[in-house]
Amino acid sequence: MSIIYSYLAIEAFTNYHFYRHIWAKRDTNDVISQWFQAKFPRVKKLEDLKRTSLGVLGERIKAICRRLGYRQVHNVNPTLWQEFKELVEDSRHFLIHPFPDPNVVQDKLGRIMAKTKAGEYVEVACGMIRHFYQENGQEPPLWLDHNLLFRFRGVDYLVGRNDDIEGPEGV
Repeated sequence: MSIIYSYLAIEAFTNYHFYRHIWAKRDTNDVISQWFQAKFPRVKKLEDLKRTSLGVLGERIKAICRRLGYRQVHNVNPTLWQEFKELVEDSRHFLIHPFPDPNVVQDKLGRIMAKTKAGEYVEVACGMIRHFYQENGQEPPLWLDHNLLFRFRGVDYLVGRNDDIEGPEGV
């Protein structure tokens, strides 16, 4: 869940800013708008971007940084960018598009479950979003540093019979 929701936080933040700063202003006569029109002349609907290089989240982030005159994340913080790429390409991609090769599953899940520290991808999402606030000269919001909405008091672990967990025989 941490992997998926961390990815979704970055994507939602990016998509909002992409829409606001690039898509909604693509008909203006500035350098970025001219770049957009030259690079994507056939794109008439926002959903058509999925079939271009901007369908890749990292490319949308780079385009927003160019549009807003921000330093690129991969230049300012290569470690954060690498962790972001691992989140997107390795962990999230594996969970959303699983391939049933036992060796791949064992390798990917082993890394995710045993080698990835708890909360790592949440920190990556916060770091990516924080980059935009800092580049804009704004103080990052408090919710990037700690949870302001929920308080967790524990988790109940329910133990049942194996057939309750594994499903019906033969499935």
